Amino acid sequence: MARIDRDSKKIKETIELIRQYIQLTKTEYDMYFMGINRFPPADKERELKRMFRELQDTVINNTALRFQFKTLRSRYSTLRMFWLRTSKQIEEGTYRKHRVMSKLRD
Repeated sequence: MARIDRDSKKIKETIELIRQYIQLTKTEYDMYFMGINRFPPADKERELKRMFRELQDTVINNTALRFQFKTLRSRYSTLRMFWLRTSKQIEEGTYRKHRVMSKLRD
């Protein structure tokens, strides 16, 4: 029983770390979209993918932890699609916020 508790504690810590990394990556992408950062946070995204892959291979017996993991995974997936779509708009020059800023400069 003690081993299950230790495993659950480790999984819970990893899930909390993933939650923090998602928030940090979201903040850095927002800064990238505003033009504060010159490059997207690829290193943070790579680390997130690694953590998700690591937990994906782990058997999570605790239903609440499994639910939290799946919720975080779907949240990350949604944010990732948003980041890809926005990055594509920036590359094409159709990103609304950048167009407004350029009109203000003109």
